Amino acid sequence: MTAANLGDVLPALYSERVDLVILDARDDWEASYALCADIKARVELGFVPVAVLDDDAEWLDNAADDEPDAVLMTPVEAREVDQTVRFLLRQKRQFARLLPGVSANRAREIEMLRADIIRNVSHELSTPLLQVKTVIAMLLDPAYDTSRATVLDTMAREAAARLGEVVDNIQQLAQAHAISLAPFIVEDALSGGIKHLQRSWTWQEHVGRIEVHSSAQHAIVLGDRTATARLLQLLLENALKFSPPEASVRLIATPVEGERVWFAVEDSGIGIPQDEQERIFEAFYQVDRSPRRRYEGTGTGLALAMLLADGMDAVIEVDSAPGEGSTFSFMLPLVETH
Repeated sequence: MTAANLGDVLPALYSERVDLVILDARDDWEASYALCADIKARVELGFVPVAVLDDDAEWLDNAADDEPDAVLMTPVEAREVDQTVRFLLRQKRQFARLLPGVSANRAREIEMLRADIIRNVSHELSTPLLQVKTVIAMLLDPAYDTSRATVLDTMAREAAARLGEVVDNIQQLAQAHAISLAPFIVEDALSGGIKHLQRSWTWQEHVGRIEVHSSAQHAIVLGDRTATARLLQLLLENALKFSPPEASVRLIATPVEGERVWFAVEDSGIGIPQDEQERIFEAFYQVDRSPRRRYEGTGTGLALAMLLADGMDAVIEVDSAPGEGSTFSFMLPLVETH
């Protein structure tokens, strides 16, 4: 691949599998070396060897970790370029053998998922904003018919609810990017998840359907309290959405194995086929994809939940079958208090 300017390099590294980068630093050496340092600093990219073409540089054996892996002084012969490329790719293969890149690949997947969610959230802002503009325009219209007040009220409420959901998604995305592990009391996360729902235009009327079953409310676990509350909020929203309107949803927290606390959200909804249980965490994936699907939403809730769990080194498990409801759960380690 070739990039017309330095600004195109990082997006290419995130969108394609790139084994080696060669930067031409002759026109702007300062920006080129800064880009090299940026590539080296991004852990999610894994080990990407960087070679730099330069006409006035000194290459030292004790260079900093964020400097190029090789500097080719111009004019450079094709043979030297070939030898350098072969050497750097051999280093990359050896690195991959000694330290498998599972975590790096996972980090890249997470980063791409985060970028997808950001794009979708931006797109989702347009519809409620258009509704708000329409309501304002109709209210300002000299020919406004007051008998249509109910219609405008409904439009305004729907727009406000939609905007609230988008803002909530942005907050959850920010939380997924800034997770900090520390001890916290389980009850704080349980109550925090419910409080988030109470402030939601869409779900505040459904909070009464939530039944809390906790034998670990006073336990102290290691995680991020705010991220855990957001994670439980997302799982509760998903459970409320796919359950019958009057059905209850169970929020559970219980110690297991003497070392961890099991958090779970259990519903009696439509359930999920076995072959779709992994795909539901993909951004924008909908279990019901028919043109007349009953369940509204952007399809980012479980993807955001996975980001939050991943940031705490937790894994969301799914136990579900069509027509039998679903249980989404994860575990956090207990903290010894003595």
